[in-house]
Amino acid sequence: MEHFGLTQGTRPNVTQQKLRLPPVPRQSFVDTPGFDYANWRTNTASVGMVQGAPQVAVIGAGISGLTAGLELVRSGCRVDLFEATGRIGGRLYSAKGSPNWSRDVFELGAMRFPPTEFLLDQYLQEILGLKLTDLPLFPDPGVLKTFICYKNEQPQIWEGANSPFPAGFGKVHTGWRSLMQKGVTSIRSGQQVLTAPLKIRRILQQAAFARQAGLTDQAAHWEMRARQAWQTWLDTFSTTSLVEGLYRIFARHGSSDNWAVPGQSIWTFEDVGRFAELGIGSGGFGPIFPASFLEIIRLVINGLVDSQRQMPCGIEELAKGLAARFEAEGGHLFLNTPVCSIEPTERGSVRLESQFKGPLNDGAPYQRVVLATTTRAMELGTNVTSYFPAGAAQIGKPVLQADVAEAVKTVQVIPSNKIAVRIRKFWKDNPDAPRVLLTDSAVKQIYTLDYGEDDTAVCFLSYTWLADAVKLQAVGKCAGEISLKKQAVETMLGVLQTQMGPEVAAWSENLRPLNDDFDENVACICWQDEPFQHGAFKLSPPGQDPYMQRLFFDYQKAGTERDSGVYLAGDCIDWSSGWIEAGLRTALNAATAVVHSLGGSVHTADGQSPMTIDADAFDYGGSGRRGARLHAAE
Repeated sequence: MEHFGLTQGTRPNVTQQKLRLPPVPRQSFVDTPGFDYANWRTNTASVGMVQGAPQVAVIGAGISGLTAGLELVRSGCRVDLFEATGRIGGRLYSAKGSPNWSRDVFELGAMRFPPTEFLLDQYLQEILGLKLTDLPLFPDPGVLKTFICYKNEQPQIWEGANSPFPAGFGKVHTGWRSLMQKGVTSIRSGQQVLTAPLKIRRILQQAAFARQAGLTDQAAHWEMRARQAWQTWLDTFSTTSLVEGLYRIFARHGSSDNWAVPGQSIWTFEDVGRFAELGIGSGGFGPIFPASFLEIIRLVINGLVDSQRQMPCGIEELAKGLAARFEAEGGHLFLNTPVCSIEPTERGSVRLESQFKGPLNDGAPYQRVVLATTTRAMELGTNVTSYFPAGAAQIGKPVLQADVAEAVKTVQVIPSNKIAVRIRKFWKDNPDAPRVLLTDSAVKQIYTLDYGEDDTAVCFLSYTWLADAVKLQAVGKCAGEISLKKQAVETMLGVLQTQMGPEVAAWSENLRPLNDDFDENVACICWQDEPFQHGAFKLSPPGQDPYMQRLFFDYQKAGTERDSGVYLAGDCIDWSSGWIEAGLRTALNAATAVVHSLGGSVHTADGQSPMTIDADAFDYGGSGRRGARLHAAE
């Protein structure tokens, strides 16, 4: 068999491969390079099977809780799923200002869906009959004509990804693209110091294909190459922020003069400022300059910033479909039931108590529990980060081990705000009009989304993170009151009309709510204010990867002395938080742990399951853990 340049019985050579890749080649994510979640799920009817219909509770009806609940029902469990609010979906939140709306939706949570979310693609096909690659592209900068407004310079128009970047941004674009495609090389030797992120991605794709083709030895070879390349990045930048990484690579601050500058032009302070506006094409990276540099490199390697898609029907439909399937297959869903107490018992089961309803399940314990919320909700809404909560103190076993509880409390869940406006479809009469804007002002970034209505569309008048989100929050609480909505919208429109010149000021008139109806045609959300959320998603500062390692792999305690019967899920415990794929991966991990802990059979593909993933594949700079296979290769 020959494909991807792989032939049975030959040793692959990265530099000599001539790949014939499908449109979206399958790959693992870089922190779990030896396991392909989508391939495993494709080849198993469920995560496993248990006997005796054990009773299991799942806490949280976001994407992780719904998925874990459905997979556990299919594995033979009786499942009660508790949601703290009256709405399912969590941060899959597609709002409509009126029941009379036909297609337009406000995606107040997840709104961009890259094709490398292979698990998401599978659930979309199963539940909604939709395929990711068939969905329309999200209107990112460069996908559509984009205003670039920087400082007091004349606004420029970027025609698209295949057009030259606006004046002043060419050096930044060329340098970043060179880093992604070519990595970092030594001036003296010409050898590569850091493997290009896109090359690591290609290696992961080759590994995935080899494993699918049954070429186990070759797959292991490629996976080792990916491990070694990523470990070098971890060793070099584990405690480095995004802005520090940029200065180190492009301005030679604090790094060896032996590094060649990608793109061959040293960046100035002004260039770094331009990158803060442009980011890696999506804008708004200035506020996350304090975040870990590795967080951004992961996005590129995992393909999460490429060819992002828009969900025509609203992503919340997936949550509704999962909930309907869960109940149809025997699960029980309880809304408005916040769980505040999780108490392990001497027999290894777990009692739950609701903030409003008291003891759940008539006081009888559940045999296992999956906690699928944000880490902030785990800390502030439940007792799992108490080292010895009631009951646990008596049996000497906390819900979470101290190192995991510490990680839950320490990882950063960031604030994020959105202002969504239903507008007139102004490009219907003027197809050449810009539809996206990037700026260093308070607005930051504007997107216009077309859901197929004849005369109306949706505009995100602002989408901000961290310090910029706090700045916007100061304008108004972003609540449902008309006056506050109007204040937020008028403030953003005022910035566009007074700070960016007459062309942008005239264009901004297209962004007013239809009929000036701020009640029906405007929605604002501050995720840090949302009950039982307390933030948008995890974004790690430098040095927090060891915490993520503890959180992500905590499920592997199943069946060991550390097993408390409670397993964590949710995108906030995955390295790729903020993406649906992260929520799905952790849901499958937790469901698998439940089956394994209850003595059931975990289904495998090619001998693999989440229980076989090497938790010590990498040394995350302070974890003191490194997989034997990687260590042996050095």
